[in-house]
Amino acid sequence: MGRDSSSMPFFYLTYAMLATGQAIGWQFITFFVKHDLGAGSFLFLTAVWSAPALVTMASMAFWGAVSDALGSRKPFMLIGLLGYAVMYLLYSCVHYAGEYLVLSLVGSFFAGAAIPVGQAYLTGDETAKGELLGTLLLVQSAGWFFGALISGLLYDVLGMFTLYRIAGLLCIGGTTVC
Repeated sequence: MGRDSSSMPFFYLTYAMLATGQAIGWQFITFFVKHDLGAGSFLFLTAVWSAPALVTMASMAFWGAVSDALGSRKPFMLIGLLGYAVMYLLYSCVHYAGEYLVLSLVGSFFAGAAIPVGQAYLTGDETAKGELLGTLLLVQSAGWFFGALISGLLYDVLGMFTLYRIAGLLCIGGTTVC
């Protein structure tokens, strides 16, 4: 697979940066879509939150199967990381709630590659799978903490459009590290 122990810090840094970007982007979705993009229907807001999760679940299975069939991991990790980066950067350009929803569905399809393929890459031929996955969850949780903290502190100062750009840049940074 080409992975050795010296690449592990970079792998973990990649997913920590991704999780930080996710937390920045997710924390204020409902508030942003309702107040900044003018969505008034609670059913639409529910779709904004739930439909991308369904797409991500389905695409995770798809990307995992394609990755297994081709026997390659890293290209699919890059597809997922870039999916997040592009999605967040484009979120900073939307003007309407419908645009946001469509973008989130398309972005979720590609972003869904990052999780299962990354876990398969991490645990491929290893015996300490639990330890490796536990460390992955630790760095992701740290990323979610810092992302939520950053967006919580800076939402009123910078606004969500700028925070989406920061989230996108973090995901590009994670892609570069990968």
